[in-house]
Amino acid sequence: MTKWAIESIVGNRDRNGIMRMAEVGRTKRYLEFIKRILKQNNITGMITIGGIMESFSEGIKIVYNKEPEYLGKYFKTINEFGLENGEFSIMMNKISIFLKEVINKKEELKIKEVEGISGVIEEIERIIMEIPIREKKNKIGIQKEKKECTRKGYEEEYKQGMYHCYECEVNCCSECVENCHEGHDTIYLGQIKGICECNCKEEEEDKKKERKRNNEEGVKDKRQQIILKALNRDYKIPEMLREVIKKVRESKESWSKEAKKKKEEQIDMLMKKEMIICTEGIGKDL
Repeated sequence: MTKWAIESIVGNRDRNGIMRMAEVGRTKRYLEFIKRILKQNNITGMITIGGIMESFSEGIKIVYNKEPEYLGKYFKTINEFGLENGEFSIMMNKISIFLKEVINKKEELKIKEVEGISGVIEEIERIIMEIPIREKKNKIGIQKEKKECTRKGYEEEYKQGMYHCYECEVNCCSECVENCHEGHDTIYLGQIKGICECNCKEEEEDKKKERKRNNEEGVKDKRQQIILKALNRDYKIPEMLREVIKKVRESKESWSKEAKKKKEEQIDMLMKKEMIICTEGIGKDL
């Protein structure tokens, strides 16, 4: 299936070594056929999306070794297919292994290899950008260090600074008046003997539930959830991308130096030829 996938998405070389690119229609028909197979095998479970993506991912190295400049096209196509069918983690796992091998490669990357790797990087960055960034709500801009309720340290009444909250109808300690009753109508009662009556434990649980709901609402889309789950599992992907980009830049700098050197050598050769011509008297008027 891997070979068939490569030929249907990228193309193949004929007997003369000429690359015959796969047409868009051919790729579309192939993927539609795979979808039909998956649909028919949902009951038996003989062929799963996981198995399909494993076969597809094996083609990453094959394409890179044979036709590296088309790696971006191949990766983008199979990646999109996986996302549409609810599987992304297998591809992220395989691509992270591949990127690690590229980083550890001692030799400089060739032009075609950089072209293919650049396509992979662009696709991963595009996918990451699909995840919405949740804004952190902070009115003041500086997070205050929250102290615990005095009731946690003392279960019996003792003399302390106490407040009364008219909204909640409870007497509370100085910590809770900031943590749990901010914005409420409160009054300072002074240093009196008592125990904090704030239901801060219950309020904290409610806050946790609210934060959880906000996080879930931040990523409602199923596709985004699949991406986020895979990226959380392969958390080293962003770091690897930076390393690969660094490798690509180093290779490009090396090409520039090499090209400059070759150009200087060509100029020197031309100057030597000109000197030989002048010495031999070629081109002089008789």
